[in-house]
Amino acid sequence: MNGTTETKRESRRTGLIVVWAFLLAIVAGGALGYWGSHQEEADRRARVERHRPHPAVPFPDPFVATPGP
Repeated sequence: MNGTTETKRESRRTGLIVVWAFLLAIVAGGALGYWGSHQEEADRRARVERHRPHPAVPFPDPFVATPGP
């Protein structure tokens, strides 16, 4: 009887370890995916900013009063 109880405990423990390992793999995969997409977005924004033409003269600010005559 004692051998049967130990076998059940061991199989339950093994099952819990497998479930936890599976959940950990899912969470780690999600974190890596999020990090990768965040890096790709940052690279894309930098690339767009690098290729954006900057005006030689800045646009006038309509809220700043121009000097009078």
